[in-house]
Amino acid sequence: GPEARARRAAADLARRPLRHPEARSHILTSPFHVPPRWFAAFNPKERELVRGPAGLTIRYRTGRGAAVRRLQRAARILERAGFDEESVGQVRELIGWLRAFPPDSVVELDYGGAARLFGEGDLAIDETGADVAASLRALERGDFDAAGEHYSRVAARWSHAQGLTFAS
Repeated sequence: GPEARARRAAADLARRPLRHPEARSHILTSPFHVPPRWFAAFNPKERELVRGPAGLTIRYRTGRGAAVRRLQRAARILERAGFDEESVGQVRELIGWLRAFPPDSVVELDYGGAARLFGEGDLAIDETGADVAASLRALERGDFDAAGEHYSRVAARWSHAQGLTFAS
């Protein structure tokens, strides 16, 4: 029956890394929220408001080369601003993950199911990518107050969604 097929599929999936150690996921997921560092790979102008089968969502798309360059810049800015190795390391891990794909790849950030946690009006005015970019620019020029202001908007916007991560 369906349960037996589901168990066989799960077992096959679990064995896949052993049979194909070179295979890597083409998708990074985060339950209930989009990690702010992911936005650093995109130009805020690459933001698209998209209506899909599940309703309104937000998507960003860019080339892999541009994403890697932007993340390298973000890592340098965070490092120079004195952020801890864990924060900088998470950005570097993302760079390493992206570099494994062909240079002409397209990188997409999509709110996916997290979009359902916001009303359509909130999605329409969601500028998380612009706030992350503005926070990085402020850090780059040493304006920690402005950087904190922009980042606190991101944190406030996503606090409900992030809270669900810890509640489940």
